Amino acid sequence: MTETAQIATSPKAAVHDVLTVDRLVKTHRGPGRRDDPTAGVRAVNGVDFTVRQGEIFTLLGPSGCGKTTSLRCIAGFEEPDSGRITVGGRTLYSSDDGVALPANRRGLGMVFQNYAIWPHMTVRDNAAYPLTVQRGKAKVRRSEARSRADRVLEAVGLADLAGRRATSLSGGQQQRLALARAIIMEPPLLLLDEPLSNLDARTRDDMRGELKRLQADIGVTMLYVTHDQSEALSLSSAVAVMSNGVIEQIGRPLDVYERPASRFVAEFIGHSNLILATLSQAAADGHCEVDTVLGRVRGRTSTETAPGSECVVCVRPESLAFVDAGTPAGPELNVWSGTVKSTTFLGELVDHVIDVAGHEFSLRGKPFEARAIGAEVHVAAPAELCAVLRG
Repeated sequence: MTETAQIATSPKAAVHDVLTVDRLVKTHRGPGRRDDPTAGVRAVNGVDFTVRQGEIFTLLGPSGCGKTTSLRCIAGFEEPDSGRITVGGRTLYSSDDGVALPANRRGLGMVFQNYAIWPHMTVRDNAAYPLTVQRGKAKVRRSEARSRADRVLEAVGLADLAGRRATSLSGGQQQRLALARAIIMEPPLLLLDEPLSNLDARTRDDMRGELKRLQADIGVTMLYVTHDQSEALSLSSAVAVMSNGVIEQIGRPLDVYERPASRFVAEFIGHSNLILATLSQAAADGHCEVDTVLGRVRGRTSTETAPGSECVVCVRPESLAFVDAGTPAGPELNVWSGTVKSTTFLGELVDHVIDVAGHEFSLRGKPFEARAIGAEVHVAAPAELCAVLRG
């Protein structure tokens, strides 16, 4: 596909939508097989999502799920097979309209896993570098470039280090410098590909806070790629969970965690107690009852499933709680009895493994709630927090 002289405008994009991705498809083909439609691996398979102004939108999934390929297609580093990509109503790629803008004409900011810092330059000169390579009418005077560099360094907390060599910075400081360089052009969208994966755990936690603060301070919209569930849940406004080239679920972090849309999402994000079940009955509002080896369980489902269908009940360890003996089960509460098999002290929390009629439950609670190994206990989970998924 060749670049068109006139840039098309998408009629679907709204003013509050920064990025729209429609039906994106990308196949990786080996050398000499690029024109063979039957060859290759479908890395991205009909992906759709929208990123709104001011969001930190995260593509989350395991290695090979298609998240980085999707980001590279948006950046212009790879050309999709088909689909449409628009930023602020401006079409960057469209297989229908014959548009494929090169990366240098897309006007997007990019932060890579490796920081790509120029070792022979100062911190200020690294930050200002995108301005210094502009040509023609876009060229920026040196004094203005210096002033803008100082502003972005102030935003990322590196103002006091502006005159130092970039090689003297720590890993976290180099990542902040990479952020400063990416935002100095004031892009409508900032793309971040596993930007914290090379940092140690403490610095990684600190940088999550820095990214959220930066987004709040300057309002930049971010598309973030990671395989780290904790990173995605703590950082994001919205999360899209990917598997095998498709998006399994899009939602707010809390919704994705508490109400996974599929078994894959339930198992990939956090820990889950999974119970095989058969759907007994379901109401229009999503409340349902299922039959399991542990008896009847009440929960919620977001999918239309016929009675008699096989399904899985997902209960997070944090959704279980110890209750007094004799606590009755009801339409809004599931109650089981069992025996504590093991405990693990985690500092602020204690994990319990509880045997319930041969089925192991994980329960996570506070230390003052800890039960002794061998203790007979009763545990409960609200129906609202028991997600019933297709089997």
